[in-house]
Amino acid sequence: MDIFFGIVAANIDQIINSGGVSGPSAGEVSAIDLFIHNESSGIMVYFGSIFFAIMAFASIIYNAINLGMVGALLSSLQTNGALLYILYLIPHGIFEITGTIIQSVAGILLFRFLWNFVKSTIGNHENGWGSGLSQSFEKNKKLLIQSIVLMIFATVLLLIAAPLEAHVSYEFSRFIVGLL
Repeated sequence: MDIFFGIVAANIDQIINSGGVSGPSAGEVSAIDLFIHNESSGIMVYFGSIFFAIMAFASIIYNAINLGMVGALLSSLQTNGALLYILYLIPHGIFEITGTIIQSVAGILLFRFLWNFVKSTIGNHENGWGSGLSQSFEKNKKLLIQSIVLMIFATVLLLIAAPLEAHVSYEFSRFIVGLL
């Protein structure tokens, strides 16, 4: 989604002066580039969430603010701007927004696993640190497994969203607006 925000920011002058939005030309933004961008952001959020899940919450807040601000900007600068924006987001946003939120949840679960693991390891060191570690891992591994499964599921959603964003979303929004 950040790539879309970059395209909008780069074309603000054109939006103001011509009253229209032009989408990325064919081949300008590839599905692979979109996927790599979104997945690398998600991986950074996932692993960055080991620090009290701050990255996970920051990611959700950042994306929500950006979605709202770009929507407000387009609605104020262009006739049918809000409609165009929503129509642009529908095809790929269903998958991408959901995947981004799930990656944040996976990061929160990773933090919970680490937090519970450290707490129970410290509490179970009477029989030696080695047995305390293994007992703690066995006790908390369900959270780690859930975290990994959610991260894989989010990756699949982003794999679906990338080609939709690159090849369908813009044309879909223009087609629907053309029908109105």
